[in-house]
Amino acid sequence: MTTQILDTVFHRSEVHNLVTSAGEGLFDPAAHQLPVVMASTACYRGYVGAYAVTEGQLRLDKLEAKIGRYTDDDLFVAVPAPALGGRAGKPGEAPFNTVYEHLAMPIAFTGQLLLGAGAVDAVVSRLGYAPAWVYQRVRMLRLAGGTLAADEDLSDAMAAMRAQYIERGSFQPVAALERPDLDWVVRSFM
Repeated sequence: MTTQILDTVFHRSEVHNLVTSAGEGLFDPAAHQLPVVMASTACYRGYVGAYAVTEGQLRLDKLEAKIGRYTDDDLFVAVPAPALGGRAGKPGEAPFNTVYEHLAMPIAFTGQLLLGAGAVDAVVSRLGYAPAWVYQRVRMLRLAGGTLAADEDLSDAMAAMRAQYIERGSFQPVAALERPDLDWVVRSFM
């Protein structure tokens, strides 16, 4: 499978990749009547979001999407992009045909987001994908209805996981990750 383009989250003055999530309520194009289709093999779902945590709230700031439909013959047909959050879509860059900017759209997500910044390129190039432990800086955010409830730095635990992988080519969860509330994190890269 081709590595997928990841959503991003601007948090603590840095852009992070949204590595994985557990919960409900992230942006859903269907809930906004956006007819998105597969943009490329690197973006099966057809859209990529740029979120931000500002003043303790999760917001969607930018959305890039492939708006249209496929015919029965698998030919792509562009359709007019509907407004999103009161903003008109503008022409996008491949593989997307539409971009929505400056949205500041509140997102009522409830759950946890695992964010990573500063990928260690030597490890990523060996793997071909980027689980949380390949990032230098890793944060786990807990949100309730889009409001930030907790912000935990998991960078040291991920560095320990990375060190095991580099040394042995395999790893076991380190003590800092052996908590019931982090089971979903460990499962995301085991």
